[in-house]
Amino acid sequence: MKTETLELLNLSVQKLLRPLVRILIRNGVASAYMENMVRKVFVEEAHALSQQEEGKTTISRIAARTGLARKEVKRLLEEPAEEALESLQKFNRATRVLSAWHNHSPFADAKGKPQPLSLNGGEPSFAQLVKSYSGDMTVKAMLDLLIEANCVAVEGEQVVLQKVAYLPSRDQSEMVAILGEDGSELLRTIEHNILCDQVPAKRFQRKVSTKHLDAAQLEAFKQISASQAQALLESLDGWLIEHEVQDPQQSCYVSLGIYFYQHILPESQALQTKVSDHETDI
Repeated sequence: MKTETLELLNLSVQKLLRPLVRILIRNGVASAYMENMVRKVFVEEAHALSQQEEGKTTISRIAARTGLARKEVKRLLEEPAEEALESLQKFNRATRVLSAWHNHSPFADAKGKPQPLSLNGGEPSFAQLVKSYSGDMTVKAMLDLLIEANCVAVEGEQVVLQKVAYLPSRDQSEMVAILGEDGSELLRTIEHNILCDQVPAKRFQRKVSTKHLDAAQLEAFKQISASQAQALLESLDGWLIEHEVQDPQQSCYVSLGIYFYQHILPESQALQTKVSDHETDI
């Protein structure tokens, strides 16, 4: 690897790690635990790459690619995989229910406007919606989840949709699960575009930004970007719903995400402190 590329990679990885490490520190995750996770991921990805490129692999081959000892590679390969997070399942089920509510009849009218749903019987009902689109999550659990997130309100005997975008209101574990899901998808898109030589085969990856926005216009930009982004996502969500198939052999997973970022404090500020051997504020 060229020295210039290695230096850029080093800077990019450090920049990528900073928000992740802050999240880990705030949640009491020690560096030793993080280091073990990194080693395990190195081993798993080296194994996957070797299988993809050569059709097979060995512990020695993985050790050579990762720089880890063969004994450590064997230990990490035999270490049980983490179970899927229940909180991520809740997030995916909630978004699925809300998407169906404004895209599928009889829950939405011909113009795609979500209809109030009956709470206790009658059609269309909230129970029908949940049973059809939330997997095995109970009706009460889904209702409580959406009420807490301010997505729905109960008015008399009806459940009324307040907003179509689900974002956990208090459940930190769900937000952490989204970190892994959405962060991974963005990085895999960037990885694909780095490796792809043909421009037509590159995946869509764009953003708009400026360092000179009038601070007085910040709230206006937040509102207009949220409004237009939500409208675009709802339109694309409707298109995806129309083109879904139930046969897993004929289907594939795709996603498109939009995010808002505001740079508040320079990342270098964290480094502009003097560290002492004595206990002191820094």
